[in-house]
Amino acid sequence: MNYNSGFLNISDNKINSYYISAGLGLPVSKNKTQLNISYSYGSEGTISNKLIQEKFHKITLNLGFVGNWFNKRKIF
Repeated sequence: MNYNSGFLNISDNKINSYYISAGLGLPVSKNKTQLNISYSYGSEGTISNKLIQEKFHKITLNLGFVGNWFNKRKIF
């Protein structure tokens, strides 16, 4: 959950925003690759003094690969 009072001020009206998000990570294979899914809902702006308020839904997909980085190689 996030609330931001913001720095934007139009006609003595502060432009506030808030959103809430939830997500989960699902294993895809045995090598620790993971699929992350998240959903967010939020609102930004105000409808007072004929200003605009927008509401949004956001879905995010992320695929994370695990690799062996910075491992010292063995020389035979």
